[in-house]
Amino acid sequence: MCLTENSRKRRDKIEIIYAILESCSLHRPIRKTRFVYKCNMAYCGVQRYLQLLLNFDLIKFTDDNRVLLTEKGLKVRNLLRELSRYGLISE
Repeated sequence: MCLTENSRKRRDKIEIIYAILESCSLHRPIRKTRFVYKCNMAYCGVQRYLQLLLNFDLIKFTDDNRVLLTEKGLKVRNLLRELSRYGLISE
């Protein structure tokens, strides 16, 4: 398939994970539905990625089902930011 200038390239998993981690905070919990808007994804897709990040202890859920970044998640996010600076992943 040939991509034209007007068509969008599909994001790979790393780019989606980076977008989700960029939306998270260590101290301010965020609702799951905010990820849908911030990451431009369908809710079911966001759910899958949140579960993946939870399994790797990169995020955690609060008592009211909001999402917080963990210390490990912060380290991964910072690493992905560095890779993005060098153009190795898209923002």
